[in-house]
Amino acid sequence: MEREIIRNLAKYMKSFLATFSNLNGLRFSMAEFKDGERLTNVPLYAALPYMEHIRQKRASEIRDILKGLLCNPNYLFGKF
Repeated sequence: MEREIIRNLAKYMKSFLATFSNLNGLRFSMAEFKDGERLTNVPLYAALPYMEHIRQKRASEIRDILKGLLCNPNYLFGKF
């Protein structure tokens, strides 16, 4: 029964990522770290450090955008 649930979740995630091709998957599990093309598997013991790394990375990206806006009001037009 448990294996069937896991198999169904894997099919759902594969289908979801195929539908929304601009997104990447992030899975936390008991398996080892694996950074695939569309899916990153993070082991449970590394979940907190991984999320902290992502938070710091995003914070620096936001700071860079705000600095760019302060120096040049048209900064965002070249970004998107």
